[in-house]
Amino acid sequence: MCSKITYRVGSLSDWLNHFNAADMSDTLHDGVTREEIDQALSTARTKRIAQFQLLLTELHERPVELSPNVLQHVLACETEYVLCVWTESTLVATAQGSLLFASMRPTVHISNVVVTAAYRSKGLGEFLMVHLRKKARSKWGTSHDTLRFVLTSQEKRHTRVFYEKLGYVGTPTIRYER
Repeated sequence: MCSKITYRVGSLSDWLNHFNAADMSDTLHDGVTREEIDQALSTARTKRIAQFQLLLTELHERPVELSPNVLQHVLACETEYVLCVWTESTLVATAQGSLLFASMRPTVHISNVVVTAAYRSKGLGEFLMVHLRKKARSKWGTSHDTLRFVLTSQEKRHTRVFYEKLGYVGTPTIRYER
């Protein structure tokens, strides 16, 4: 018999601040001090940041380290939204939307879409993309007709069919980096 997996969905901030009994099992006991609770929460948050970095490493195929400044910017910035999906205390998928104004048209650039290997082919990628679009529309208050969504993906990832199934159209792109 297969057990059902319960997923939780929220922002990166929700993920970093969602603690359950498993995160605190070594700390919660009679006589625990406020300092001990604060230390346990800090340790749990540090572990969750590490899980987020590890998930991004799966996508980028190289170690990803987020400085506290970058993390704080992403968490505080009104034009950024990072969607996270987790089970109990394990992060399993993420996607990021960034609001830009390209040619004076509100545009959401979707990036860092990744589902950890053990959870692929379960519909989470499609869920991420659909939920991120809905969240972008509600967060940035733009109607369906005016908000444009764009993304890039490397050919070696073989994601073309996935994105086309969701209605995205591939276009020839010349990419410059510096």
